[in-house]
Amino acid sequence: MTIFDAIPATLLILAIAVNSTSVYLQKTRNIYKRFGSNALKVHTGIITSVWVAFVLSTALIFRSSWRFAQSYPGIGTLMIAIGLYIFISAYKQIGNDGLINANFFGAKQKDLKGIYTKLQHPMYVAYVFWLVGMATFTGRAGFMLLSVIAAFGLLVVEARIEKT
Repeated sequence: MTIFDAIPATLLILAIAVNSTSVYLQKTRNIYKRFGSNALKVHTGIITSVWVAFVLSTALIFRSSWRFAQSYPGIGTLMIAIGLYIFISAYKQIGNDGLINANFFGAKQKDLKGIYTKLQHPMYVAYVFWLVGMATFTGRAGFMLLSVIAAFGLLVVEARIEKT
């Protein structure tokens, strides 16, 4: 692993930690109450900034020498396409409010159907598919590391916090 892999990995862990902590503290302690009608905007600004930093940092992986023996562009493209399909299907159900956990700020919970009847957390599954797809497509081990971090951080930690 190189610094070019470590920076995105660290930022992904930070993004998941900030998002999880923000949601948990809002649910249990209503930490954004002091911001009144701007609470959701403050939360959105905080989580968006760390997620954007992570996404931008993934470009560093292309400078890394940490690689698999071979890439499989066909399989990678298929996995990325599956992730995109899952993401679009889920986004049609939850919209922007779902992306930023607006339901913890008083937004009405949507009646979820479609992809949500087949996958409990389709957005998180989509992210993992994208990252595994990028690893397979490019042969870059850094993307596989990110997929492991995302699978655990989103599907285990974040999903549990949102559920409780």
